Amino acid sequence: MANGPLPIFIVLIFVNVFVSITEIFLLSGLLIYTRFPLLLTTTPAGRCPTAIV
Repeated sequence: MANGPLPIFIVLIFVNVFVSITEIFLLSGLLIYTRFPLLLTTTPAGRCPTAIV
């Protein structure tokens, strides 16, 4: 009976880690996308986008 619950427990751990990583990436992506347009509009002559890309 020990072989049954163990894989489920490991899968739940991997799912929790994956969800936390995706949440961190989504939050960082939202911060970048919300802040970069402000930086792009404040830069003169639009030199910042070419430097970033």
